[in-house]
Amino acid sequence: MSDFATDKDMLIQELLQERDELFQELSRLRKVDNGALDTLEAKNQELTSVVAKKDQQIHKLTDQLAWFRHKFFGISSEKHIAADPNQRKIDWEGLEVLPEEKEAIEDAEKELIEYERRKSNKEKKKPVRQPLPDHLRRVVEVIEP
Repeated sequence: MSDFATDKDMLIQELLQERDELFQELSRLRKVDNGALDTLEAKNQELTSVVAKKDQQIHKLTDQLAWFRHKFFGISSEKHIAADPNQRKIDWEGLEVLPEEKEAIEDAEKELIEYERRKSNKEKKKPVRQPLPDHLRRVVEVIEP
C-alpha cells in the first residue's frame, strides 16, 4: 500500500510542477503579446463580417440566376405575356382602316389572287427516271443460285 501512496504523491507533485511551468509560460507569453491577440480578434471579426457580406451577395446572385434560368429555360405560356398598348387591334368590321392600311390590304389581296392563279396553273409532274447515257460502260452479271 505504501508503494501505491508514494507513487500517487509523486504523480501529484509532477502534475503540480507541470501546472506551475505552464502558468509561468502563459504569463510570459501574455507579457510578450502586448495586445496582439486583441488585434487578431478584431481582424478576425472584420474578416468574418466581410465573408458574411460575400455569402449574402453570393446567395442573392444565385437566386437571381435561378430566376433567370427559370424565365429563360422554364415552362412558359403566352397567357402571361402582357398586351402591348402600341399594337393595333384587329378591326373585323373594317370601320377603322387608315388610308395607307387600305392600300396595303388591296396589295395583299392582289398578291394572294396572283399566287392562287400561279399555283393552279402548275401541274405536278411525277418524277421520271432518265435513261443512262450511251457512253457509259455496261456489264451484265449473272448470279446463279
